[in-house]
This record gives sequence, structure tokens and C-alpha cells, in this order.
Amino acid sequence: MSFGIQPVDVGWWWAQVAVTWCLVGLIWVVQIVIYPLMARMDVTGFSSWHRVYTQRIGWVVAPMMVLEAALAGWWLFHTPGNGWAWVGGGLLVLVWASTFALQIPLHRRLAQGWDRPVIERLVATNWVRTVAWSLRGLLFLGLIAT
Repeated sequence: MSFGIQPVDVGWWWAQVAVTWCLVGLIWVVQIVIYPLMARMDVTGFSSWHRVYTQRIGWVVAPMMVLEAALAGWWLFHTPGNGWAWVGGGLLVLVWASTFALQIPLHRRLAQGWDRPVIERLVATNWVRTVAWSLRGLLFLGLIAT
């Protein structure tokens, strides 16, 4: 491998690739299916559905995001001069910043009840994460291809 990874480090690097691509797939399902369908849901059952959705999706997303961040940190720590590690890390910072600055506050507003403008803003702002995670996944594909 020519991107600053020593043979002993290959396992954690591939784990990072795998978890990133799991999150890429998940964010596209959320972006194209789940979030847009919120606008079409029955207003009366929305709060209950949203509460269950956020609890369950949290159990799926949070461990993978934490693992991805730890593995990205490991990559940066072990190859501090690797520009690709910094690009990948920067994309991950963008994902986390968007999550905490945009998506979580919007979900908190939706926890109060169905609100079309908030749902539309959630869909629109979630493109930040969708694009950043997709670029991170493509970065790994490019590195694999070299």
C-alpha cells in the first residue's frame, strides 16, 4: 500500500474503510428514503414514531460513528504527515459538526411534533453529511485503487 500504511497497520485501516462504507450506505438511505418520508407521515402518529426512530437509529449510528472517529484518529496519529489522512479526518469533522450543529437540533424540534419546514430543513441540511461521507468513502476507493 502506497498511502502511508505499514503492513502491520492494514487491519485497522480496512476496518475504517468498512465502517465508513457502512455509514455511506446508511446516510443515503436516510437521505433518500427516511427523511423525505417524514413529510408524508400522519401528523397524529409522528411524535411517537419519531421518538422510536431516533432511539433505534441511535443504537445503529452512534457506535459506528464513534468507531469511525477512533479509527480516523488512529490513522492520523500513526501517519501524521499523510495528507489523505487529514482530508479524511476533515471530512469526518464536517460530518460531526453537521450532526451536532444541524441535525440533532432539528430532531429535537421534531420531537415536539410534525413540522414540514423543519423536516424540509432536515432533508436540505443532511446533504452536508451525505456528501461528506460519500467523499470520504470515495477517498478510500481512490486510495485502494492506487
